[in-house]
Amino acid sequence: MIVAGVMVLGLLLVPRLIGNVARFKSNEMLLITVLGFCFGVSLLAVKLHYSVALAQNV
Repeated sequence: MIVAGVMVLGLLLVPRLIGNVARFKSNEMLLITVLGFCFGVSLLAVKLHYSVALAQNV
């Protein structure tokens, strides 16, 4: 379930948000945004008790 949710959010919301952040023309802000997404998805997976093995099987 989480994989499908992350895929839907990744395809619909993330490109729009990255495009909006890219308008600032700041590489640092873009980097912080992308790292925030990565750590946020990781935190969500940990809170939902998903195993690291899930990522290895994808």
